[in-house]
Amino acid sequence: MAAQLISFGILFSAILEPLVVLNTMLSNASGDASLMETLQYSGLFISIVTMIYIVLVAISNFLYKYFSKSENGIFEEIRANKIAAATITGIILIAMVIIFYTLVGKIVSEFIPYPDVPRIF
Repeated sequence: MAAQLISFGILFSAILEPLVVLNTMLSNASGDASLMETLQYSGLFISIVTMIYIVLVAISNFLYKYFSKSENGIFEEIRANKIAAATITGIILIAMVIIFYTLVGKIVSEFIPYPDVPRIF
């Protein structure tokens, strides 16, 4: 459980910089819709991170079952109080989150509506 919380926190920290950039971009824009747009984009960013997190948890559970010699899945192992299974799955999850950390930031920053730059030529 602790590894899952740490993993979600690491993934969530990847969207903090794009949220700050988005808030700066939308606060410079004129109009009353900037707060609503900020909330919409924040919800989009959080949902993207949540979907990626769910996929990574599923992959880590699959990898544990694939690499272990146990016939049971991770949930049966944890019910049987086998701490090693939870530790290995947590390590796999944290390792994958560290790998995907920069990718999540880049994916989320692609949704920021930057203003159009005029062409010189």
